[in-house]
Amino acid sequence: MYVARKAAMDNAKRELDEARAALLELADHPSVTGGGVTVTRFFKKGAIDYRRAATDASADLQAYRKADTNDTRITASL
Repeated sequence: MYVARKAAMDNAKRELDEARAALLELADHPSVTGGGVTVTRFFKKGAIDYRRAATDASADLQAYRKADTNDTRITASL
């Protein structure tokens, strides 16, 4: 039973990854909605690496900020 369900889950994850890639390819604006799905691309400021900053008590935390990233969120209206 476990092996069959694990295989089904792996297959579903592969199909979900393929569908996500197709949505990202189709989304040509920062926020696109259609068919009960919204694809939103957004800018995310880099997190501060507090472990590195902790070694310098008078540190300007901005110097320890990691690189900014662009991220994508896909939400489904069920």
